[in-house]
Amino acid sequence: MWGFGLIIFGLHVLVLAYAVLKATPIHKVIGYLLLLPGVSYIIIHTLTLLGPDMTALASQL
Repeated sequence: MWGFGLIIFGLHVLVLAYAVLKATPIHKVIGYLLLLPGVSYIIIHTLTLLGPDMTALASQL
């Protein structure tokens, strides 16, 4: 259940990144920096939920 919550958190971070990127140009760097953890949360915790074989791949990422 914890992994599913972190996937939702990753989606939340992606929405924040989108909102920041739509703001003034100065905030572009912060928006791109928010994209990285958002995508990372989603990929790593989705792999973890898929099964024990994917846990090794998630730990390498």
